[in-house]
Amino acid sequence: MKGFLVGLLLVVSAVGMMGCTRVGTGELGIVLDVNKEVKAMPVMNSWELHILDTLHVVDATQVRLMVTDVKAKDIDGILFQDIDAQITYNLNSKGVIDFYRKTREIDLDSDNNKVLGFRVVSKEARNALVKTIVQFKANQVNTDKATLEAKLKEILTAELEARFPDTFEITDVNIDSAQLDQNVEKVLQAQALLDSEKRTMESRLELQKKQQEVLEQELIGLRIMAAKAGISVETLLKYRTETERNKALAEMARNSGANVQVQVKE
Repeated sequence: MKGFLVGLLLVVSAVGMMGCTRVGTGELGIVLDVNKEVKAMPVMNSWELHILDTLHVVDATQVRLMVTDVKAKDIDGILFQDIDAQITYNLNSKGVIDFYRKTREIDLDSDNNKVLGFRVVSKEARNALVKTIVQFKANQVNTDKATLEAKLKEILTAELEARFPDTFEITDVNIDSAQLDQNVEKVLQAQALLDSEKRTMESRLELQKKQQEVLEQELIGLRIMAAKAGISVETLLKYRTETERNKALAEMARNSGANVQVQVKE
């Protein structure tokens, strides 16, 4: 009798061990009962006994996916042939049960790890990329990536939240590349060169304008000085430097006896 009890205990222990799974840090467990109904709460950071139940353990943090070969037009209708991006997301325990009840999907990521939402987030990320690119000019896509990535994250987060509240947290977005048709890219490069030359010319014209304004102010000063001395501006300009002109004016004032006040600059 004692041997029978020991054997029974060993059998029960073995069955228990076979139906006991550890849900570790960074993972979530979804439990289906014997009738395949999803239990209301996910399992986190604990052992789960599931002899008659089914337990699905999925990665819940830093799930990374690649979005490739996306075609999208910029704000001017210029087509990008190939846009690639990386999206990283976490699962929110508040929404995973409702998400699984709606989709009944458990995916495999690129490393064959079980994950939730891989297909859904991939699809929404493709749509969000198209909605992002159309808000910018083609030359911004590769020169102002930080702004584009922030907008992509904003759009993707909003789309996922609208469909599956409290389920996904987009933690990182990277636009790896955005390729234009080669002929279009050559045209844009030529346009960028023209724009650069135009900005350079505008800067030069602005500088010349400021220099002209300075010269006009100096001419006004010379006219005032010449008028006080009773001579022409042309005569005054014969003296090359301001110091020479001041000395000449002072000399003229002394010789003529005129009451002319002249400030001699050293």
